[in-house]
Amino acid sequence: MTVLGASVLIECVDADTAGLIAANMATGKLCMRAGERHLVARQDREAAFRGAVRQLGYGIVV
Repeated sequence: MTVLGASVLIECVDADTAGLIAANMATGKLCMRAGERHLVARQDREAAFRGAVRQLGYGIVV
């Protein structure tokens, strides 16, 4: 096993939203699905992920 770095688990409002974000060209390369309503993003890419999600019209509550 190799530890690649810390990550952030994001819970989406529903599975469709998680799917849209994961499938988008800008956000999909910054995250991956982690279940039906969850996404995971590397902590060192969290700011870029948040910015890309905002560009799609979604917000992330801390």
